[in-house]
Amino acid sequence: MPSNTLFIFAKPNRMGQAKTRLARDIGRVEAQRLNAMATSRVLRNAKSPRWHTVLMVAPDLAVWSRQPAWPNSIDRLPQGSGNLGDRMTRAFDAAPLGKVIFLGTDQPDLKKIDLLETLKALQTHHAVFGPADDGGFWLFGMRKGISTSAPFQNVRWSTEHALADVRANLHRQSIAYLEQRIDLDDAKAVKNWRSRTKA
Repeated sequence: MPSNTLFIFAKPNRMGQAKTRLARDIGRVEAQRLNAMATSRVLRNAKSPRWHTVLMVAPDLAVWSRQPAWPNSIDRLPQGSGNLGDRMTRAFDAAPLGKVIFLGTDQPDLKKIDLLETLKALQTHHAVFGPADDGGFWLFGMRKGISTSAPFQNVRWSTEHALADVRANLHRQSIAYLEQRIDLDDAKAVKNWRSRTKA
């Protein structure tokens, strides 16, 4: 029977490991605080019997790390080597047939309804994007069949082309989109997110 799998890519909330680009902009202490907040929100809303949640951890040895925001009830796997596309492909290939969703931990506005809407959209579409305002995406979901290949090769990660490159790899498959959000990647993103949150 097809299943629903949710992969959350995460790093330990330690200075020098998580949110290094953000730390260069706003300082390591503030970046660590924001990362803890965003990670807690994501993992809290990721809990549901409707899908199997797996925390994909980097570096690999951190799979055994004790992190306050990482519930022991969530399974953990190492991300392995390679770029983000290699690591996402490895997770996709390991997932059972069904609906597969990818998230990071830098989306503090994530709500459970976002994941439910993704599953609903995947009933009639091959893939779903949660687009970010910087040209990337905060969520990606895809139906996995027997012959389905992961669309993460030759993607210009961490650029404004990331979503477009993955979209191109999907060719003519039907795509659904959630609302655009802000990922907390740099100082400008944090400023925009805080302004939007206050509004």
